Amino acid sequence: MLTIGVDGALGPSECLLATSVMHRLGLQSGHIVRLSTSYGDVYAGVRPKRGSAVASDKIFVNEDAAAVLVDVSPVVLCPVLLPQNGVPTLRSVTLTMVVPENARDANTCDAVVPSIASTMEWQALFRRTLHHKIAYLHLRTTQRVLTHRIALEVVNLSVASQGEESSTSAAESDAAWGIVTDATEVRFYNHNAAAGVSIGRQQCASTGLGRSAVETCQEGVPFCSGCLCTLVVGGTGVGKSRWLSLHAPTAFHTEQQRHMDASTSPATAAGSRRYTEWVHVDQLPQGEGSEVTTATALHEVFERARQSAPATVAIDDLHLICGREASSAGSRWAMSLIAHALAAELLDLQSRRLDVGVIASAPTLASLDACLTVATLFGGSVVTLEMPSGPQERLACLRMCLLELRLNDSAAGPGLSEACLLEVAERAHGFTQRDLHRLVETAVMQAFQTRQSIVPTDADLRAASAIVHPSSLKHFEVSVPTVTWADIGGSAEAKQTLCDVVDWCLGKQSWLFTEFNLTPPKGVLLYGPPGCSKTMLAKALANESRMNFISVKGPEVFSKWVGDSEKAVRDIFERARAASPCVVFIDELDGMCGHRGRGGVSDRVISQFLTELDGLPAAFGEKKRALVFVAATNRPDSIDGAVLRPGRIDRRVYVGLPTLPERCAITDIQFKHLPVAGDLTAHYVAERTEGYTGAEVVAVVKEAAFHAITVNASACHVTLADIDAALQKVRPRISAKDVEWYKHWPNNRKTTTACV
Repeated sequence: MLTIGVDGALGPSECLLATSVMHRLGLQSGHIVRLSTSYGDVYAGVRPKRGSAVASDKIFVNEDAAAVLVDVSPVVLCPVLLPQNGVPTLRSVTLTMVVPENARDANTCDAVVPSIASTMEWQALFRRTLHHKIAYLHLRTTQRVLTHRIALEVVNLSVASQGEESSTSAAESDAAWGIVTDATEVRFYNHNAAAGVSIGRQQCASTGLGRSAVETCQEGVPFCSGCLCTLVVGGTGVGKSRWLSLHAPTAFHTEQQRHMDASTSPATAAGSRRYTEWVHVDQLPQGEGSEVTTATALHEVFERARQSAPATVAIDDLHLICGREASSAGSRWAMSLIAHALAAELLDLQSRRLDVGVIASAPTLASLDACLTVATLFGGSVVTLEMPSGPQERLACLRMCLLELRLNDSAAGPGLSEACLLEVAERAHGFTQRDLHRLVETAVMQAFQTRQSIVPTDADLRAASAIVHPSSLKHFEVSVPTVTWADIGGSAEAKQTLCDVVDWCLGKQSWLFTEFNLTPPKGVLLYGPPGCSKTMLAKALANESRMNFISVKGPEVFSKWVGDSEKAVRDIFERARAASPCVVFIDELDGMCGHRGRGGVSDRVISQFLTELDGLPAAFGEKKRALVFVAATNRPDSIDGAVLRPGRIDRRVYVGLPTLPERCAITDIQFKHLPVAGDLTAHYVAERTEGYTGAEVVAVVKEAAFHAITVNASACHVTLADIDAALQKVRPRISAKDVEWYKHWPNNRKTTTACV
């Protein structure tokens, strides 16, 4: 019996199911499920775990169960009973059920027939894969050596009687299962033109389990229909690997073949697909000295493609082995060697005029070695995949994610409204296809944790949208601030300026700019004394505009490593463009863009920063390209003049000391969260805080609250006496002379400051 739970720390008779698995199996939270049948590989592990069994890595089953129900996509249930008797160590090991891909799928199994020369290698691989594991009748498995794969199925299994010699085949009898040990004998044979494997195990004195033989035959894989090279490029998470898996078998079909596939049944169309060779970069040899082995493996792939023409060779993440820069897969020299070997294979296909196409994926064309980017190779045909550019495209992606999870038969389902999906799509700025899929999965988990259901509601999807952020901003502070305009007292001019810049950036009133031949301002500088809510204004802007928000402090970009500081500045704007529309806020701009002339890293950082500012869109007519640059500083005189010239930071907003009405508003906001006496008003505090900054007014109220509980631990509210005592401790720190300097700074700037 199984009990479905949420907690990961489950008992031996409980299970943890993925939401998609629960839907496929028709399970709901709290249901009791009786284990019946399964389809998968059964392994006898070497480490005991409370006598439990693991199915599909997600279902924990008690060993007393006769069989296991596991997830298959699509669900395929075949009777395979666990052995009940005859294994002395069964109660001291862990049984693991693993369901492989369908062995008859032409895209997952290449049906490579092992040669006689490679028999020893295949024997060692098969023995190593099933070492100390249960092999049973009709077990299916796929073995791989480099790029070679062979699909196997156990068709016969025999066990010798105890005490019989290994050579006495007459003593063998059919059995339902057997365990592979170091003494297992593996041999190959041909059966109906298909390769096969026969396993004979000598009696092992250490285990005493006798002799068993396992015979396997390979599943046949249908082969489907001058050298063409296509490169699929795009950022992380836009679906390059998925695009390859869907379109590689038919990418090089002629128009006549595509028309025939569209007019025939799916089964007939699948059978007419070209033979496809898949190269998985992560499964190729890596490390020092592996370049020759990798080049040899690629040569074998292309040799099989030549013999099977018409064929297609698909290489995912080609830049990892043929990139311009060194990676974990090898050094720069090694990748250059592999790239030239691949280029030689492609040129050979072209010279022979074989019908063999090559399709690969990489982040950009420039990420590949130069020998592969010429027009006759991958440079001549590039397919670019982009993230969803608008709400309608993101809405379509959300619908597709819901359908893929099979939460319901419709796009929005009973728990989700179309209005909610559209709202989330409009707010998901900068989300890639993978981010949207992660958003839906998070909503499902929210539903399961709160209501024990796998069908999300509008509230679950909105909660997930507040948790999931664009992957392009994972290295930055991306949480949308909770500060609103109502939380900031005063600063009406600054609020209006920021709102106007955002509206213009998002394309509002664009007809005015077109008529007067104007471009919206690129940036806003907030300057003024410390503690006047400059940072809070930027956070409120991001919250109210529902745009992505990148917050960086100026001094944080500096690094002791040469080139890292400039790279940090470049990365800020690159990620902002990827997550646009976006607000880029740089606090303490004077710490990053001080006056040049002293040389060193600071001058290089300013030059890089100016380059990025000049690269901002000149017109923000397209919402997807919208970037709002906001900076704040307490020392505007320390900023290099080239940064402040017109055309870069066009708006300079003075955020000064709050006036009497603004101090009243600030105090009212603070009093909302405090119990105050009836005779204590916000006007009383505002009148006595002339010359205070907004932060100092807040400090007065908080100090009064501390004074109230310090004098009397049972105090019920803050009184006038507490405010007066706080005013004696918290004094204004900005002099009148400093205030005047800030007010007149734009007019008193030195005209000799260099501008470029």
